[in-house]
Amino acid sequence: MRPLSCDVGDVCRRAFCGGLAAAILLGTRTAAADEIPAALQAELITRLAAYDRNMKARAGQTVNIVIVVKPGDGDSERTAAQLVSAFERIERVGALPRTVTTLTYTGAKSLADSCKANHSGVAFITAALGGEVEALRAAFDDADILTIAPRAAMTRQGIVLGFELLSSRPRLFINLTQAERQHVSMPAEILKLMTVFR
Repeated sequence: MRPLSCDVGDVCRRAFCGGLAAAILLGTRTAAADEIPAALQAELITRLAAYDRNMKARAGQTVNIVIVVKPGDGDSERTAAQLVSAFERIERVGALPRTVTTLTYTGAKSLADSCKANHSGVAFITAALGGEVEALRAAFDDADILTIAPRAAMTRQGIVLGFELLSSRPRLFINLTQAERQHVSMPAEILKLMTVFR
């Protein structure tokens, strides 16, 4: 992983870092040892999606966020319910209003087809679906969508963006190869805040 050059102004960096720092302070008071609280996850999803330069063209008038759960998995369903509740306090992604939908995973292709048909801007893949990442990567190849996961390993394998709690603080990750395949474009200054996988 090599450093990336900066071509975005300090205002962008300060705005992101300031909001992220506030979110981290909120999250580290209540975080379990290995899990980022739902309120902080929702904040990270919203802020990261807002910096995708292709989000407005992709989303149109509303950013549709899909939370994907593993059927019959209690942890996955609990995470989704907590995220839906957390998103109730977040009305917009950047300048756009947002909707949030929970979708039960029935296969990578059907998920990709559903996201395309519904013009979903973001698909959040819950941790219980870590074993499906290879299939998801292939299904979303050349799709116009931002995928996000709560595990660095899932990002390394093919989810576009990820975050994980390390040393009591959230860390951000991006798979640049998959980002290009899914038409996600993050400013260089934001990339500098992330661990980059290629």
